Amino acid sequence: MNIKAIRLLFHYQFLSSFLRNKETLIYTIFLPSFLFIIFGLAFRIDSRYASFFLPGVIGSIIASDGFYAVGPVIKNYYTLQVVRYFRGYPLNIIWLFITFILTRLIFIGIASIIVIILSVYVFDFTPSFKSLIFYLIGIVLGFSIYSLIGLTISLFGIKDNKDQALLTPLYLMSIFLSDAFFNLSSINSFFSIISYLFPLTPVLDFMREGDLLSLLYCLIWLLISLTLYYVKLNSMGLKRL
Repeated sequence: MNIKAIRLLFHYQFLSSFLRNKETLIYTIFLPSFLFIIFGLAFRIDSRYASFFLPGVIGSIIASDGFYAVGPVIKNYYTLQVVRYFRGYPLNIIWLFITFILTRLIFIGIASIIVIILSVYVFDFTPSFKSLIFYLIGIVLGFSIYSLIGLTISLFGIKDNKDQALLTPLYLMSIFLSDAFFNLSSINSFFSIISYLFPLTPVLDFMREGDLLSLLYCLIWLLISLTLYYVKLNSMGLKRL
């Protein structure tokens, strides 16, 4: 294992994230913090509701980054022949993807820390250590699920970019129908049923309550998304690039 080469690759991935897609950087780090403050002050969120609202904001960061920062970039790795070109380097191709995913997780972590700090100082809600552990597990699971789903959808548009017509509606429905910002499922049983059509719902349930059944649902969603990605990848023959 070439540690120096891995470190240089990670450094390149981290820096290129600033240069390659500044819009994604803004949407991942700055916009969630801004919306957290605006919505919080507009609806006069207190410390009790902040315990519900904070995981929802983190969940929106997860879904946004998984859909828009991972799928399109890795799709470009294939369409621009980066994968084929990388085979000439003294590293296994898997490190190209591992360093990129770790970079995105760092950005999500930074964004999450910012909104947690805002929650403490603006809305007087301080998550417990146990809650922070639930947040961390939820971030890893949610990001993995939405990255795989986003990448699978992106591969459908590898030639004509038709994936964009699917990503945006799915993202918006995930955010607004998964109890991210408002507890719609408590208003009507219909919304409660609909919410579980999106993986963000069990992720948020686990982050808020640490419910083991929700964790099981997350793992099932992870298995489903991984299977869909593997099937799509095999059907396109991209593994042979």
